[in-house]
Amino acid sequence: MNVKIIIMNFCVRLIFFSILIYGSQALYEDQVGKFDWKKSYVGRVKYSHTSLNGRDSSNLYVVTENNVVAALSLHDGSIKWRRVLELGEYGVIHALSVGNEVTTLSGNGPYLLRGWNLNSGMLTHEWTIPVSEHSGFKWTIHENNLYQVRFLQNLLEVTSYNIKTGNPAGFTSTISAPWLDISSKCILDEGTIICVSDSGTVTARGLSSNALSSGKIPLSEKPASLTPVSSPYPSALVTTVTGKRMVLVVSEGSLLFLDVPVNAVAAVRKSSSGPILLQASFSDGDYELSGMILSSKHSLQEKKKTDGARLPKALVSSFECVTDDPDLSCYLTLVGEDDSLILLNEGKVSWVREEALANIVAVEMIDLPVSDEEAAIEKEFANKEGGIVGMLYRRIHSQCLQVVNAVISILGLKEHRSESREDLVKDQFGLHKLIIIVTNVAKIYGMENDNGDIIWQHHLKDVNLFSALDSPYVPLFLQRTSRHLPYPAICTLLFKQKGTEKAALYAFNPITGQPLFGGLNFYDFHVKQTLLLPKENEEFIKSLLLIADTDGVEVFPPETMQDALDFHQDLFVYASDVETGNLNGFNLVKSNEKLRAVRVWNIQLNAPITSIAQKNKAERVHSQGRVLADRSVLYKYINPHLVAVATHTIDPVHKNMITIYLIDTVSGGVIFNAAHKRAMPPVHMINSESWVVYSYFNDKARRTEMISLDLYEGKSMRNSTEFSSLSYLVEPIIERQAYIFPHNIMAMKETITEKGITNKHILVGVSTGSVIEIPWALLDPHRSNDSREEGVLPYTPDLTLPHEATLTYNHTLPHITGIHTSPAGLESTSLVLVYGLDLFYTRVAPSRTFDVLKDDFEYWLITAVLSGLISAAYITKKLASRKALKQAWK
Repeated sequence: MNVKIIIMNFCVRLIFFSILIYGSQALYEDQVGKFDWKKSYVGRVKYSHTSLNGRDSSNLYVVTENNVVAALSLHDGSIKWRRVLELGEYGVIHALSVGNEVTTLSGNGPYLLRGWNLNSGMLTHEWTIPVSEHSGFKWTIHENNLYQVRFLQNLLEVTSYNIKTGNPAGFTSTISAPWLDISSKCILDEGTIICVSDSGTVTARGLSSNALSSGKIPLSEKPASLTPVSSPYPSALVTTVTGKRMVLVVSEGSLLFLDVPVNAVAAVRKSSSGPILLQASFSDGDYELSGMILSSKHSLQEKKKTDGARLPKALVSSFECVTDDPDLSCYLTLVGEDDSLILLNEGKVSWVREEALANIVAVEMIDLPVSDEEAAIEKEFANKEGGIVGMLYRRIHSQCLQVVNAVISILGLKEHRSESREDLVKDQFGLHKLIIIVTNVAKIYGMENDNGDIIWQHHLKDVNLFSALDSPYVPLFLQRTSRHLPYPAICTLLFKQKGTEKAALYAFNPITGQPLFGGLNFYDFHVKQTLLLPKENEEFIKSLLLIADTDGVEVFPPETMQDALDFHQDLFVYASDVETGNLNGFNLVKSNEKLRAVRVWNIQLNAPITSIAQKNKAERVHSQGRVLADRSVLYKYINPHLVAVATHTIDPVHKNMITIYLIDTVSGGVIFNAAHKRAMPPVHMINSESWVVYSYFNDKARRTEMISLDLYEGKSMRNSTEFSSLSYLVEPIIERQAYIFPHNIMAMKETITEKGITNKHILVGVSTGSVIEIPWALLDPHRSNDSREEGVLPYTPDLTLPHEATLTYNHTLPHITGIHTSPAGLESTSLVLVYGLDLFYTRVAPSRTFDVLKDDFEYWLITAVLSGLISAAYITKKLASRKALKQAWK
C-alpha cells in the first residue's frame, strides 16, 4: 500500500514539475532566429588541401584571400571550423601545410607561424619570426621545420625554425651553390631547393640531408616560371615561354620528368610502385582524370565524366584520388571565376559554395510584386475602357478568377510559375522583400530576405568595378519599382569595360534576374558622374544620366531623353576627385536637343578625401522643428543638397589631421568646416535630416571618438514651402558634441522608415564582430548638465552602452564592411542587412512596434471581454425593453 502511495506521489510531482517547466519555456521564449538569419562564408579560395579519412572525418582545408583558414566537410560543404586572421597585410596567408596539424604562415614582417588542430581548429602553437632587413625570402615547411632561405650570389643563407618548440633563433647556415646564377628560377618544396637555369639544367638540393641531384630538363625552350606541385616528394611544375608544361619529381636522388597539358593541375602521390603522377583538368563542364607511374611510365585508366549541372568556368584548386581504384575515383575542388567553390566526385556536383558573397560591394532591397489576384484587381480599376458594361465584365471576370484560384489552391493543384517562386509576392506589411547583391567579381544575386535563399544569380564576365576611397564599388540604380503593373521593375548597374575605362551599363529585372534593354550596353566614353532623375515619365521610369569626361550627357534608356530635356533647368550634379580633393559642380544646359554639363563652381580642398556622405534618397523628414523647454520651436536646417566630406592631411606639427566640410552641392557654398588635430582614418560618416555624425581615431588619446552635429535655421523659417540653394545662403546654427566610443568602428548606418515618424537609431559595426544599436538621444548635441528639455540626457563623454544594444546578440560577424537599411511597410520597422565575411539580416524597431500587435498579445482575453460586453449589452437591452413595457401597462 505504501509503495502505491509513493508511486502515486511521484507521478503527481512529476506531472506538476512538467507543467511548471512547460510554463517557464512558454514564458521565457524569445524571438531569436525568428526574424533574423546568418550565413557564414570563407571567401575566395587561395590554397586548398583534401584529406580523405572516412565519411565523417574527410575534410577540405582551405586558405582564402579574405585571410581565413577553415575546414569544410567533404560531405555537404559545411564549415566545421573557421579561423579569421588579422585584416590587411598582417593577416595574408603565404603558405599552407597539412599533416598532423594545419600549419599556416601569415603576416608581412613580422611573420606569424600558427598551428591549428585538424579536427577542432584550436590554436596549438604560435610564434613570431623576427623581422629581417633583407627581402626576397622563400619559405618551406618540412618535417616539423620551417626553412627560411635567402638567395645570394652563388650562396644560400638558410635559417631553420622548429615548429613545435617555437624557437625563434634556430640556426643559420650558408650553403655553397655554384650552380646558382642570376637567371636561375628557384622554389622551395618539401625541404628541398629546386632551381632551373635558362639552359635547362635542373639542380635539387636538400636543406636537411644536403643531398644534391642534377639533370637536364628535356625541353628545347627557355623556362619561364617554376611553381610547386602538391606532393610528398619534392616536385615542381616547369612552364616554358610558349606555354609548354612539365612536372619534375625528385625521388631517391634521381629526377623524373613528365609532360602535363596546359589546362591541367598535377599532383604526385606515393604508391607501392613508386611515385604516381595524377592530372586533372576541367573545361566546359567536362573534367578529365589520368595517372601514370613515373618509374615504369605505365598509364592508369583515364576517365572522363560530364555532369549535367551548369558550372562556371573554373580551375582545379586541389584533388585527391583513390589510386587503388583503376578508374581513379577522385575528389576535385574547383574555384570558379565567379569565386564559387565546387566539389566534384564521380561526375556529380557534391556541393557548391557561393563564396562571392564574402565580398559585397553594393546592396539594395526591392519590394516584391503583388500576387496575381491583386494584380487582376488593380488592372480592373485602372482600365476604364468599355464603359459600365466593360467594367462590369472585368469585375465578374476577376471574381471568377479569384474563386477558381481559391479552389485550385485548396485542392493543391496550383502549378508553380517557371520564372519565379509562387510565394515571392508582397505581404501586407511590406516585410517580404528581395535583396539585390553585387559582389566584387561582378556577380549579381537576388536573395530572399526572409531566409537568405538565393532566388537567382548572374555573372558578368566582360566588366570591371570602379574603385574609390581604397575600396571597389558599383553604382546601383532603381529606375522603376515593382509597384507599377504591368511594367516590370528595372535595376541598372554601372561598370567599366574590361581592359578599358569606358562605361558599361547592365539593366535587369530585379525580381526574375532577366536582362532588359539588351542586357549589357557598352559606351565609348568614360563616365565622370551619374544622375538619376527624381521625376518619372509616363511609363514610371526615372531617366539615368551619364556625364562623360568630355562633359557630354547620355540618357538611359535613350527613349527618355525628352524627359531629361524638359527637366534640365533643375538638374545639378557634382563630381569629386578623391586623390586631389578637387570638387566641381555642374549645371546641365540644353544644346541642339542634347544636354551638356557646364561647370559652375570649384572647390580645391588640397587633401585626399577619405569619406563622403550624402543623404539617403528614400529618407522622409516628418518634423521640421524641435520644441524647446520654453515651448518655442527651433526649426531644422533641412538641405537635401548637403554633402559631408572628410579629408586627411599630414601636418608637420600635429602629424595627422582630419578636416570635415559640409558643402552645398548646388551653390558650392561651404556651410561648415572643422579640423581635428592628431586624428587618423578611418572616418565613418552619416548624413541624415538636419544632423551629421562622424567618427575617427584619436591618435593622441588612442581611442575612437564620435562627433554629432545638429543644424538649425533658427526660431523662424526662411521658407516653409520649398528649399532652394540658389537663393541667399543661411548660416545655420550648429550644435555639436563629442563622445568617446569604446570600440573600433568598421561600418556605420542610420535606420530608415517609410514616413520618418520613428526615432532614428545609429547602427555601428565594431571590430569585435557585433552590431550595436545606438539611440539618437545618446548622441544628441543638446546633451548638457543644465539642459531642461524633455528627453535630453545629462552629458557624459563616455557612451555607456547596455548589453541589450547588441543587435547581433551572440553572433560574431568578422570583418564587417557595410550595413544596409531599408524601410518596411510598417512605419515602426526598419530592415537591416549586415555584410562582410558573413551575412546577417534582422529587423529593428527604434520606437517599438507601436503600429502592430505583439506576438504574445492575449487574443483570447480581448475576445472574451468583447464577447462579454456584447452579451451584456444584448441582455441589458432586453431587460430595459421589458421594464419599459411593464411601466407602460401601469
